[in-house]
Amino acid sequence: MSSGFSLDSNIPYMWSPINKPVKIPANRFAKRINVLGFLNTLNKDLFYKTTTDKVDTKVIINLFDDFSNRINKHTIVVLDNASIHRSKLFKENIIKWELKGLYLLYLPTYSPELNAIEILWREMKYRWFKLKAYESFDTLQVHIDCLLSGFGGVYDINFG
Repeated sequence: MSSGFSLDSNIPYMWSPINKPVKIPANRFAKRINVLGFLNTLNKDLFYKTTTDKVDTKVIINLFDDFSNRINKHTIVVLDNASIHRSKLFKENIIKWELKGLYLLYLPTYSPELNAIEILWREMKYRWFKLKAYESFDTLQVHIDCLLSGFGGVYDINFG
């Protein structure tokens, strides 16, 4: 459903020439780009939005509203048990979405491996991200946009 990206590298390790280490400065208080989305693994359709705002229940509700206005057939969204997906405010909107054909399926607790979009976030962070993406906030944004718009083509995952 969502993942955050910042100028703190997600690269756990890398190779560099002897005596020429690659250095990425830590920037723990930098702005963060949050990516929110819905993924259809059958046709690799990705509906997403990015924001630098804090992700709270209202942001998630707006995302669901936008997505529910886009669908044209019954659709099931798989959700984890994050508090924003279980809040009273969120639950007050479920009937509205169901009337548009959008239904929710909550995963068992502690089972992110069952949510396909988590695989996408992992691939983005640990496989597709280029070191140059961390040069500035602007290059980070451009790189994220490139990965997301290229998903299903240049950047692909075999969901088996």
